[in-house]
Amino acid sequence: MLRSINLAQRIGVSHSKAFQALYLPGGKPPQADQPFRNPALARTLVALARDGGQIFIEALEPGLVAATSQVLQDQADRLKG
Repeated sequence: MLRSINLAQRIGVSHSKAFQALYLPGGKPPQADQPFRNPALARTLVALARDGGQIFIEALEPGLVAATSQVLQDQADRLKG
């Protein structure tokens, strides 16, 4: 989690309300001894364990993979300077 928070400090957190809610509860990073919970990730892992990877392939909308890839590339380019 600290790695994600460090990344957020470099690129900012204003881009995503969901990111802020997950990693900055109450507007600031959690204490080191505070349990971290990510219910959406937990649901994803349960679905993967239960149904296998096919569930993700079937759930993809056309163009989603390409759009996600472009967003990740844009972020990588921005980090490079």
